[in-house]
This record gives sequence, structure tokens and C-alpha cells, in this order.
Amino acid sequence: MNIHNKWGLLNSLISILNQADEDAGKTVLAKYFLSNFGSLDNVNIYDAAEQCYTTRAAIRRFCQSLGYDNFKALKEEAREYVEEGYRYYSTSENVEDYPAYLAKQIAEMAEDCNANMNGKTGKIADLIYRSGMVVFLVSDIYSQHCSDFQKQMIVNGKMIRIVGQKFDDNQLLQTLTSEDLLFVVSTGGFFERVIRDLISAFPCGKILMTSRHSREYTEIYDEVLYLCSHDLGKERTVYHMYAVEYCLNLIASAYQKRYKGK
Repeated sequence: MNIHNKWGLLNSLISILNQADEDAGKTVLAKYFLSNFGSLDNVNIYDAAEQCYTTRAAIRRFCQSLGYDNFKALKEEAREYVEEGYRYYSTSENVEDYPAYLAKQIAEMAEDCNANMNGKTGKIADLIYRSGMVVFLVSDIYSQHCSDFQKQMIVNGKMIRIVGQKFDDNQLLQTLTSEDLLFVVSTGGFFERVIRDLISAFPCGKILMTSRHSREYTEIYDEVLYLCSHDLGKERTVYHMYAVEYCLNLIASAYQKRYKGK
């Protein structure tokens, strides 16, 4: 079973939703899976085929295109994703004056990120410039957070790739060499633990962005960029929502100052 692909399942389904024709069979299935994502474990293949006006064989082929052996395997990993990561999108702060609360939290986060990134942005910019291929490995939560950085870097002459779905047997990851650079983004540290076995044999340089503080990272990664001065819990915070984009913007600014036009 492809145990890593569940962390990009939403990305896989949403990319189909955004790109395919409205009446295409795979779009109908993607919409159905997304509409029932929170309870997909309770959907049987007969009901899915009936609701989507398709066949069980077509559903199996669709699941295989997402990196799963069959519909049962997809449902099992969707259930685990709902239990472990789906709460990121389904929970919110319950405070009386949320705008004021959020503004204060963001300001404090920015100060913390500035302190943690102080003196490191230029070094990371140099590593990016000297590397051949630069790839971000992220769960579906953070692929969009990294996309603005990707655009900034491409405009400034450096090609950046993002892998946020179908991690197992990913052809792009398999081409990484000692001349390349891999960013792993894992704010709470959970995704990093899940994906570590997949990337352990990669010969490329490795950078981790996280809030989890652990000495073991120094044995695996060339650089660790801490998004937060303390370990975060499971509940979503401003660090989960904004720290990755904020720190990447600091790196992009440093890169632009050093290498724009080169």
C-alpha cells in the first residue's frame, strides 16, 4: 500500500476539480469524493457508482490514477487522514473579537519568525542559487502556502518544483541528485516523521521547515529552519496558517537582493 499518498489526497482530488471538464467522468468522481470526504469510509462502491452514473471498474481505475490499489485502499487512507489531519480545515478559534485577536497573534508570530530566521535567509538563498533542482515536499495543507514562493523564484530566474501529491514512486523525487536541494515543510513535525523513510536515501541536500525542535534533525537535514521558538500542539495556530509563507517571503527577498538578474 502507498502509505504516504493520503497526505496529498485532497490535492489530487482538487487538482482534478480545477482542471478537468465539468462533465468528465473523473471530475464527477472527484466532486463526489470531495463532497463526502469526511465520511468517505462509510461509502460503498455500489452507491458511489450509482451516484456518479459510472461503473465499479471506472471507480477502481480512478483510484489507481491517484496512487491507490483500489477503492478500499483509498477509503482506508481517507479515514486515517480525517482522523489525523482533516481537523486542520474543520476547526477555528472561538473568540469574541476575532479580527483583533488574529492581528495580535500575527504580529507576535512575525516577531518570532524574524528572530528564528535572523542570519539564515542569506545562507538559504545561496544554497538555492547553487543547487540544480529545488523541490518542495509538502502535505496538501502547505502546497498552496509554497506556491507564491514558487512564482516569486521562477520570476527571478530560479525554477522551483512542488510535490504535494502522489509521493510514492514519484518520478521527480527519484531524479534528485547530490547537486539538488529538497525542502520538507512540516509545521508540526508529523508529516516529516511520516515521510522520513521515503527521503532517507535521497542523495540531495535537505532542508526542513518546522516548529518541532528535535536534535535528531541534525542527522538527517543540512539545515533546519524553525518557524516557531516553541513546539506547537495539534490545534491550528497562526503559525500553521501563515508562518510558512512569511518565512519563505523572507528567503525570497534575500534571494532577490543577491541574485536578481544573475
